[in-house]
Amino acid sequence: MRIQEKLLLSKVKHKDADAFAKVYDAYSEGIYRFIYFKVPTTEIAEDITSEVFLKVWEYLTKQEGRKINHLRAFLYTTARNKVADYYRKRSLHKDVALEVAETENSLNIATEELYLAFHGEARVTIQKYVRRLKEEYQEAVLLRFVEELSIGEIATITGKTRGSIRVTIHRGLKALREMIAEESGKILKNNT
Repeated sequence: MRIQEKLLLSKVKHKDADAFAKVYDAYSEGIYRFIYFKVPTTEIAEDITSEVFLKVWEYLTKQEGRKINHLRAFLYTTARNKVADYYRKRSLHKDVALEVAETENSLNIATEELYLAFHGEARVTIQKYVRRLKEEYQEAVLLRFVEELSIGEIATITGKTRGSIRVTIHRGLKALREMIAEESGKILKNNT
């Protein structure tokens, strides 16, 4: 863990609101982006992001918060759990209407960069492909290429080994390439 992160973590554990504001400023965009890819709307992503930081503040300022050594990993783990809670609650309420999961207009820079990294200059939205990945692949690919976390950090967040994470990322990238190639093949066939 970086020295600056350790210092912030120490201050937050002593209920320093200004230090927590710095934590929020440093990590909120990444946490939001991570959540955004996993939920149907920007509003839900914003709500869950707020819940994540509230939960982390509450946890860190209590006695059990003294056990946290890696703040970034803890934030992503909390975000991951909050997304799981969202879907768990949603499945309990069968009367909730289905929301549109893909929005072409909400393409953000991180998504575009991720797409271009995988598929050159073609201009289709990677978001729809990432959302179609198996949950395990989706999470690993997003954490690695959008959030730029290390293999070790992803292993900490998911509770898996580094080797397992490498394999998961490899399989996720392979599945993405296959989806993109299949889609490109369909477009070419339809145009001829």
